[in-house]
Amino acid sequence: MKMKDRIQPMPRVIQKNKEEYKEEAKKRILDAAMEVAKKKGYQSMTLDDVAGEVGVTKGTLYLYFKNKEELFRCVSLEMAKTFKEMMEYTLVESDDLDTILNCIISQIISYSREFGIENNIAMVGELISIAARDPSTQSAFIEMLERNVLIFEESLQTLKKKKLIPKTVDIHNATPGILGLLGVAKFRFFLGEDENEIKKWWIASAKKLLDVPATG
Repeated sequence: MKMKDRIQPMPRVIQKNKEEYKEEAKKRILDAAMEVAKKKGYQSMTLDDVAGEVGVTKGTLYLYFKNKEELFRCVSLEMAKTFKEMMEYTLVESDDLDTILNCIISQIISYSREFGIENNIAMVGELISIAARDPSTQSAFIEMLERNVLIFEESLQTLKKKKLIPKTVDIHNATPGILGLLGVAKFRFFLGEDENEIKKWWIASAKKLLDVPATG
């Protein structure tokens, strides 16, 4: 066997390691950006702030993101991905409707508390602006939202098969309404209503749409 034949696989291994390192570095930057956004708000956040949080130079950030707008777009997608993974885990691990609903509304309120009302409004506004200019961002979020709806619907269908939801309930039509009420719950939280009362209201409303008696 020739020497060049023995060392041929090495470049592919090196390339794989480089790609893994790049993804890990990008994830650290996204995590840092989310922390800075929580502390200062999106509009006040700068790339210098993010670089300082990570412990690198501002120039290093440009190896992964061409500007603040692209960084924000990736942060938003990462947040949506995190919520999707939480929802998937909850729906797979639990067969109890109360547990599933409580976990979802608790996560929504947790995000709202972490970022605050002004930052949430600024981030939503910026996201809409970016999506309007960038079809790929728009498509990514639509796909993720549709996936979340499908995951939730499939879980409710499973609970229906287990007779935890009446067989007469149209799960497909009920699902969008239940998830849509999350936006109302978030708005009520920003108005200063009691967190526990909001949770009780949303869970009771979701159960009403599913024709399941409220408890507690």
